[in-house]
Amino acid sequence: TLTVSGTLADTTAVTVSSGATYNVNANDTIGSLAGAGTVSTTSTGVTRTLTSGGDNTSTTFSGVIQDNGTGLLALTKSGSGTLTLSGINTYTGTTALTAGTIAISNSSALGGYASGQGTTITSGAALSISGGITVAEPITIAGTGISNGGALVFTADNNTYSGAITLAASTPLIKSTGGQQTISGAINGAQALTITSTDNLTLSGTIGATAPPTSVSVTTTGSGVLALNANVSTSGTQDYTAAGNITINADRTLTGTTITTNSALSGAYALAITGNAIFGDGTGTDTITLSGTSKNLSVSGTTTLKADITTSGTQTYTGAVTLSGGDRTLTGST
Repeated sequence: TLTVSGTLADTTAVTVSSGATYNVNANDTIGSLAGAGTVSTTSTGVTRTLTSGGDNTSTTFSGVIQDNGTGLLALTKSGSGTLTLSGINTYTGTTALTAGTIAISNSSALGGYASGQGTTITSGAALSISGGITVAEPITIAGTGISNGGALVFTADNNTYSGAITLAASTPLIKSTGGQQTISGAINGAQALTITSTDNLTLSGTIGATAPPTSVSVTTTGSGVLALNANVSTSGTQDYTAAGNITINADRTLTGTTITTNSALSGAYALAITGNAIFGDGTGTDTITLSGTSKNLSVSGTTTLKADITTSGTQTYTGAVTLSGGDRTLTGST
């Protein structure tokens, strides 16, 4: 067991072997963290912060990072390297990403979280997720990550992020580069949010219920389907583009200044647009289809029709309607 009551040199590369323990009894900065042992503290009644990554190397820690009763541990990632956390961690202090990447492949890699704690990602840092896991950690994200690679990044496998997501400064970017992803946590924050995916993407957590983003832009490429399974509120625009198509799984309301669906949209449910609407991208292949029993479409503002629309119920357009890209067919009960 190594117990550090003072501090190690900021460039120290710490490897905690299996069966060994590294006790952090003061706020400490080290060069890197690796190994399969235990990182803990014998302090009580305080939070100790371990800052790792200043030597800019990439390391893996597969052991356990844990609290000690009322003595909490917090983790800060610095430096340009990647810290991979693959173990079942139980620490409840804040995980702060100030630079570089933390990569996780275990649902508990970020530990637990006390009231007001969670994970924060500042501009220029990234959290990378893989392994087919569900992550419940509350997270605050800012910026577009490293070289515009995303602040919250799904790199492989089918994962779910169920924790609450708060948008901080600098146009947050959430990106999926592989696998089918689900974001079921609520998203709030007065920032411009961009989400991109190379495969199927499901958004099932409400967006903007308490703090609407200034705008939301969601794009899937390849053959990715966008499942828009949540109500969305923004103070500005919403833009949805799916290489596959857009689906809804229940009656949905989209609220913003202008809501644009650049792809086909379907579902056996009703859709209400509070604001202006632009349907389709004008290519002639997009359709809006709301089937089911008496499922209605309503738009409270102006409407630009670049797609044919079929509903099993009524269609209500309160503002001016503009046809674009050719003749359009509207089919509904009224």
